Parts: sequence; C-alpha cells; structure tokens
Amino acid sequence: MKVSDEFVVPLCRLHHREVHHARNELAWWSDLKIDPIEVARKLWLENHPKSASTLTEQDQNIISTEQPGTERPDVPTKAPAIGTDA
Repeated sequence: MKVSDEFVVPLCRLHHREVHHARNELAWWSDLKIDPIEVARKLWLENHPKSASTLTEQDQNIISTEQPGTERPDVPTKAPAIGTDA
C-alpha cells in the first residue's frame, strides 16, 4: 500500500538508495538529525495552502521556522532568475 504524499519526504537518488539499504529507517533519519514527519508536514503545508485561520499554531511554527542544524549553506534556498545577472 502506498503512503499518502502528505507523509513523503523527497530524496535524491543517492539518499533514496541509502534509506532502502539501511536496516532501520528511523535510525537513518536520526543519524542525519532530521525529523522526517516534520519535514513532510512542512512540505505539505507549503504546497497545499489553507487559509491562515485554519492552520494550527503548531502548523504555523512548522512553516515559519527551520529546525536547528538543518540549514544547508551548500543548497540554494531560491533558484536564480533566468536571464538576469544576479
């Protein structure tokens, strides 16, 4: 049975292979210091917007904050605009 996309964290090919070879998926995520449920929830909320009045306080916090230690300086947060000098 396929899990709902609400609970999916997209992975690159390398990490997809790693998680499938891990004997314990929860330990694999823990070693990376990533909470996959929180990441999946944040992605879901960002891509399935609701009116602000229906978001819980916890949902608003998930959307507006990064988990400490999850910043990735090597990954751009915004794609560069095409056709600009920026």
